[in-house]
Amino acid sequence: MRKALYKFLLVIPIYVIFLYGCEKKTVDMQTVQPLNNSTESYFSDPVTANDNTGELPILFVLNGLYGYLDRQLRVIIPPIYTRGFIYTDHGYATVYDLQGAKILDSEGKIVFSEDCPYIGILYDDIITYVPNGERLYKVVKFRDNTVIIDRLGQPASSIEDGIILARIGSEYIYINYTGERILPELNLRRMSREFKEGRAVVVEGENWDIRIIDINGNFYGDLHFYRTGRNFSEGLLPAETKDGRTGYINRDGEFAFIVPIVADIPDDDESPLNARDFSDGYALIQTVSDPPIWRIINNLGEFVSGELSISQAGAFVDGLSRIRIDTGYSYINTRGEIIVTQMFDSADSFHRGYARIIYQGRDGIINTEGQIFWSDDLVMATE
Repeated sequence: MRKALYKFLLVIPIYVIFLYGCEKKTVDMQTVQPLNNSTESYFSDPVTANDNTGELPILFVLNGLYGYLDRQLRVIIPPIYTRGFIYTDHGYATVYDLQGAKILDSEGKIVFSEDCPYIGILYDDIITYVPNGERLYKVVKFRDNTVIIDRLGQPASSIEDGIILARIGSEYIYINYTGERILPELNLRRMSREFKEGRAVVVEGENWDIRIIDINGNFYGDLHFYRTGRNFSEGLLPAETKDGRTGYINRDGEFAFIVPIVADIPDDDESPLNARDFSDGYALIQTVSDPPIWRIINNLGEFVSGELSISQAGAFVDGLSRIRIDTGYSYINTRGEIIVTQMFDSADSFHRGYARIIYQGRDGIINTEGQIFWSDDLVMATE
């Protein structure tokens, strides 16, 4: 029987930690025990756009092999795959083993396989991959093996339902899920992006102008961009103009607010701005390069945290951001407070309430309350 897990949630403002020379308190990790079978009420499914997504399997790793857990953290797909990815909202996950790539349904059944190095799930059962023995990619509905488009120079990509960005030869195009080309008049360049929230960032024309466009081909705003983020999030997109202004623009292509944002290489327009997507009204931006300083802003452009001395920060997911401090990783909330005292060897962003971590070489997952569940204990408890 599994013993009750030691709960060690601790909330500390991050700027206080750095005020004392980055001294980190630690908890004896040997006292952390796996969850008792009778404590299923610890877990509540996160709110998602798809009511079924909270029930989808949870990715975990043990000794370099990937498997999946149910919501009670029982092993439902053993760690047998050399690589694995989080389930999509439609209930599919891509995994890899020595025989190539596979797609699993939510019960762990293999619904598609190909001896190839890569399969990308675009939307529902629509995938992009290179068939065995070929060199060019194709887009296929795997449930009925319908080919939507083939002979692509690189994997297709898709964020918004119904629109795929693909490259044929040297030409970039948008198509729908029947393979019909849309916006054919656009002369897309290689930095163009996928549609999200009804907008796309396109680089088009002889001058490689960065512009904001909708699905009907309407352009928005008259700002002259030097670089932008990849996609809109909650109606906002990080951007820098050619005259040096930085901030977030709205769906009309105009600045919603101006804030200082730095890039790793300021004079290289292919070096992205260090600004993260908005989630539930909050985002992280890097305001100073050396030493690196990050701050949290709300969707009005107001700073809601002090200066955070961290080297890397991810977007907020489930209210938490994965951060890097020196060579270790942890998590902060939207107030800039660390939720656990450990500095992990490796850590993923949260997804549906859990994230994968490695601490002192030991694999585990963590929930949004800061509780750790060790992979080896979870496997032993399920056997």
